[in-house]
Amino acid sequence: MAINIIKTPELYTPAGNQIIYQITDDNVNLVYYKINLYDEVTYQKISSLNIYPTPAYRNGAFINLASILQNYVKTTIKKNDTIIESLNGDIINYRIDIFKYTKNSNGDISWAPQPAIPSRYVFNGSVPRVSFDSYDYTKLVCTTSNTGKFLTHKPDKSSIKFWGTEYLYFISHSNRITSAVFNFGYKGGNVITKEFAVATGTIMGRVNVSPRAFTSNNIEVNDLEYFTVQLFNGVTPVSEIRTYVADKFQCNAQPVNLIWKNEIGGIDSYTFQNPKETLSVERTNIKVNPYHINQSGYYSNSNDNIFKSDNQIINVTDKSTYSVVSDWLTNDEYKWLATIIKSKQVYVELTDGKLLPVQLNDSSIRIENTKYSNSPLQLTINFSCESGLNISWNESQQFPDRVGMVGFNYPSGILNQVTAFEYVVGNNGEVII
Repeated sequence: MAINIIKTPELYTPAGNQIIYQITDDNVNLVYYKINLYDEVTYQKISSLNIYPTPAYRNGAFINLASILQNYVKTTIKKNDTIIESLNGDIINYRIDIFKYTKNSNGDISWAPQPAIPSRYVFNGSVPRVSFDSYDYTKLVCTTSNTGKFLTHKPDKSSIKFWGTEYLYFISHSNRITSAVFNFGYKGGNVITKEFAVATGTIMGRVNVSPRAFTSNNIEVNDLEYFTVQLFNGVTPVSEIRTYVADKFQCNAQPVNLIWKNEIGGIDSYTFQNPKETLSVERTNIKVNPYHINQSGYYSNSNDNIFKSDNQIINVTDKSTYSVVSDWLTNDEYKWLATIIKSKQVYVELTDGKLLPVQLNDSSIRIENTKYSNSPLQLTINFSCESGLNISWNESQQFPDRVGMVGFNYPSGILNQVTAFEYVVGNNGEVII
């Protein structure tokens, strides 16, 4: 008799959560099931496992594939000016084949293949345990029957600086997404629409909404006040719409970009300001004998009026700790930004466009609320990395005529300020988390 699969993962499941198959079987001669796990795209076998009934669950078995499939997903940062990137290598389309082993009256064990089970997908994210109990992939993935979301918990309306680096990740089922459409609003009320194609076959991808990338794609940023971005299938919107307001720093502000992998499988970023650096060193010492025969022929701890030390430093290592602060935040922005401390990998963007991994020093953040605060909300983040780095642009000193202005309005030549922006970190311009 065929088995009955009473529990399967969602069609798209975050790798950080349970990926459980549960089988029932009324065959009293059941011994075990053999599970073969395959990559559905390459047909490569990932793993082969045996699962057995237990005394508490005699008429079936179950298996959780999360610990295996976590090793086959990733989050890639494509650090370039391309607006749309396909990242199908970050997600895995897998399937399982089941073989049932039973024992006959003579004690001989025989096996039989079971009906095929449709393939499913796993991506590099996680959902809180309580929320996962009611997890529904159709609220996240763009499918033929629903409107999906970008892989971020950042508020859908936010500000962005010219120096900001911002990526929006998405999942598309059955070629649902065909393009990303931008609407750019300028001073005076003029609105320009730009459409960028999403390659056929893209399952996982990202949209680059960094203002500096716009300039490389013939999009004017002078006098830009805001822009929106949304994913489409032809003329049908298939995702949420996100709005970014062009924002300026206050006088003497120095921007610093932090970029990190978020919980849900995408990349988040924020432009902090005014880094305060603390330089610290660690010295390795050894004890030595300060006495030697000096030039006068005496056994002494001094020579030519210079005393010898009994402590010799053989190595010095240094690092810098930076403290950066946010702009004023809404309650939702503050709560979202605080999740940076949950990230497994955080990067700071150097002034040449490269990304450097950093170590956050903060292990807890108090979630503030404007209702109970006497001042605007701002979040301070502390991180450590090697010293002597260029991590900030001083806007007011370099371009004093644009401080305090509304929207982007840059003098001629500003767009070339980051002279090495095309240089990237990682193999082939990729950072894999």
